[in-house]
This record gives sequence, structure tokens and C-alpha cells, in this order.
Amino acid sequence: MRTALLLSLLILSFGGVAGRALAVDCPNLDVDKVKRAIGELSEFYGDVPSCLDCQRQKKPIERLICQNSGLRLMEVLDTKAAVYAYENATKRETVHSRPDCSFVHKELPNNCVDAVCVCANLKEHTNDSRGGESPYYGETR
Repeated sequence: MRTALLLSLLILSFGGVAGRALAVDCPNLDVDKVKRAIGELSEFYGDVPSCLDCQRQKKPIERLICQNSGLRLMEVLDTKAAVYAYENATKRETVHSRPDCSFVHKELPNNCVDAVCVCANLKEHTNDSRGGESPYYGETR
């Protein structure tokens, strides 16, 4: 119950601003689909935290994601999707409170310097993690 409440607050906090922020950074993105995808994963992965602590941003790319509500919402979905992919591939449950955050902390900073790049990389990583079941499947970058 507590996890569902926290997720609802998270989704609500990304409300109307997310659509406007993503319109520039992520063309053709349907924010409502992202929220639904998070909701679908939340039954089993609602306890998986974001990989970013926006109170302690260390790298410029982390600050960029934390300051853009749309990218932040995408990162939340991507983190849950990555845990989902790992558990389905290995058939072993992980410690949800400690997800593998190497994609956000290492790969994104090495590959991206702007929001458009972050958006494209999050889309691709989430598509891979969800096997084409993400809200971005079939979108062009």
C-alpha cells in the first residue's frame, strides 16, 4: 500500500510539466504511456527506487535528468524495467532496494551531453529491457 501511494505521488508530481518538457527533448513521446508502463511494473517492481538521488547529483548529466521532469520520469521507468529484465533473464530475484545503476551512472555520462541524447538512450535501453514492451517501442528517434 505504501509503495502504491509513493508511486502515485511520483506520477502526479510529474504531471503537466512532463509533457511540455518532453515535447522539446523527446519528440513523439506519450507521457501517459510512460506513466502506464510504470504502473504496470509497479505491482512487482514498485519498491525499486530511482537510480538518481536528485539531492546528491554528482555529474552534469545527472543534474540534467533531475532538472527535467520528463527525463526523470523516463529514468524511473528505465530503472524498474532493467530490474525486470535481469530477473526474467536469470530467473533470480534481486535486492530491489539496490538496483544496478551502471547505465545511468556510467553509460549515459559517457555517451551523452544533452537531453536529446539522454532521451534517445533511455528509450533504447528501456526497449531492450522490456523486450519491445515499453511505451517507446517502434518510435523513431
